[in-house]
Amino acid sequence: MIKQIRLNRDHIYIGEVNNDIPHGFGVYINTDINEPVYIGGIKNNTFDGLGKEILNDGNRLLIGLFEDEIHRGFTRRIDFNKYTYLYGELDNDYFDGEVFSYTKGYLPKYYYYEEDQRIDQKLFAPYPKELLKNIPYVLYDKEITFDEIIYDNGSYIGGLLRGKRHYFGRYTWKDNNEIYIGEWKDDLLHGFGEYFFNNGDIYIGEWNEDKRTGFGKYLFKSGAIYLGTFQDGIIEGYGSYLWSNGDFYFGNWKDGKRDGYGVYIYADNDLKAGKFKENEFVGETE
Repeated sequence: MIKQIRLNRDHIYIGEVNNDIPHGFGVYINTDINEPVYIGGIKNNTFDGLGKEILNDGNRLLIGLFEDEIHRGFTRRIDFNKYTYLYGELDNDYFDGEVFSYTKGYLPKYYYYEEDQRIDQKLFAPYPKELLKNIPYVLYDKEITFDEIIYDNGSYIGGLLRGKRHYFGRYTWKDNNEIYIGEWKDDLLHGFGEYFFNNGDIYIGEWNEDKRTGFGKYLFKSGAIYLGTFQDGIIEGYGSYLWSNGDFYFGNWKDGKRDGYGVYIYADNDLKAGKFKENEFVGETE
């Protein structure tokens, strides 16, 4: 059951509570402008878990993982005034490490960041052009309401627009206990979100009409990690894959297989660099 709480003169909270303290999933609304400033996971009235935060008077949209109010984990940040999209790991509110960057009108690139400062360009990223044409995200609409609904196959808490799941919310399926937290559009998973599969796998990244499409991070229960692009739920385009045994590959993918130019580094530091075809190394390139 959700509850509405007046936090102060300028903010109200709508969502789950524990002893009348925001806890679980909810939205904080700035009543001066009647728009949300944060929606997502809450722990004892602090941002915790996956959430969507609106910053800089709406010019910056950040969706990612929080821990005790601090951005910490895989995140997508959109700077609307620069038309720039950044994907990477945040630590203490700063991008740190390898960050994928795309600014409209320019080639996408990988950069190395330290404490939110761009240090070095690593390489041009052969990001599929069709994915760049329509990077999915969902903006706030004044008609959106926030509520909890129980369905035959599960439960939802979050934004609703004309009776459909929209903007940002959490859905828990009853039959398999899988959970999605993230953006929605017209009842479809659309935008950026985190999905917990019942086999222990976790995906956090972009969705387009219920399918993993765009840039994302997939964590397998086995310990393997893929970071890169997807198309219609399949690994496609460019990305890196770290196996649980220490083997590592970065390069091109097609239909879920290593295909095109790439580099495979074995756990013993032996490597193969060149052309791959359907997961097989076919030779070095000149």
